[in-house]
Amino acid sequence: MGSFTVQKVQSRLTVQKGAPASLRVTTRTINTVTTKATGTRGPAGERGLPGEPGRRGEIGPQGEIGETGPRGATGSRGATGATGPQGPVGASADPTVVNNLSTRVDALTTNIRDIINLAPETLNAFSEVASALNNDPQFAQTMTTALGNRVRFDAAQALDSTQRNIVRSNIDAASVSDVTGKLPKESYVRSLQMIVSGKPAANALLGGGITPQSGTIDATASRFSVDVAPTAETVILLRINGTQRGTVTFAVGQTIGVLSLTGTTLVVGDRIAFYAGAADATLAGLIGSLVVRL
Repeated sequence: MGSFTVQKVQSRLTVQKGAPASLRVTTRTINTVTTKATGTRGPAGERGLPGEPGRRGEIGPQGEIGETGPRGATGSRGATGATGPQGPVGASADPTVVNNLSTRVDALTTNIRDIINLAPETLNAFSEVASALNNDPQFAQTMTTALGNRVRFDAAQALDSTQRNIVRSNIDAASVSDVTGKLPKESYVRSLQMIVSGKPAANALLGGGITPQSGTIDATASRFSVDVAPTAETVILLRINGTQRGTVTFAVGQTIGVLSLTGTTLVVGDRIAFYAGAADATLAGLIGSLVVRL
C-alpha cells in the first residue's frame, strides 16, 4: 500500500491595535504530514491508569410528597414509674392565723346552723328553696306580673272586653248586655192555678187568667197532677182567647199530666183558660200550675 501526504493549513490574522486595514498581517502555517498505509493491527496495549473521578452532578429537584400511610397500632402502656422521694416538711403555720381562721369558720358554721334551724325541714337546703320557687330566676318579676293580672276589689281597673269576658266566665256572672231589659221580666213569674177537689165534670172551666204583659209559657216549669189516676186517658184543654193552644194529658193509671203546646208566646191581655175534656170515672183531685214568664 502506497503512502499519501496530508497538509494541515492553519491561518491566523494578526491585527495590531490601532493599525489601519492596510497594515493587517495574515500569518499562515502549513503543516505537512506524510502518512503511510495502515498495517496489521498490533496487539492491544496495556490498560491505562484510571482517570480522575468526574465531578458530582447537581442534586435533582425533590419529588412530590407521598400519601400518609395508615396509623400504626397504639403500643402498650408502659409500667408506672417509681414513687418519687418525699418533699421536705413545710414550715409550721402561724398559730395566730390558724386561730383567727378557726374562729371565723366557727362563726360561719353557727350562722348557717341558725339559718337552717329557722327553716322547715323541706326548705332547709338551697335546692329545696329553688324547687319551691319553680326554679325561676325571675321569680320576683313573675309574681309581680301575676299580681298585676288579678281582679281587684279595692280599686278600679281598666280591663278590655276580652279580659272582662274571662272574668265573668270565671265567676259565672252575666254581662250588662245579657241582663239589660230582661231581669224585670224574667224575675216576674206568673202562675195560673187550676184546682179541682173532686172529679171534674165534662167540658167544665177549671181555671184561667189574663196576662198583664207580654211573656212566654214555660212548659218545663209547669206542673199538673191528680190525687186519683184515671182509668182511661183523660185530656185537659188549654185555650188562649178561645182557641185551643195545648193539652194536659193523663195516661191510664198515671197521676202526672204531660203538657203539650202549639205555641208559647203571649201578649198583653191574652185570656188563658183550662177546660175539662171527657169525664173519667176515677180521675179526681186535680191541681195544676201554668208558669208564665213575663
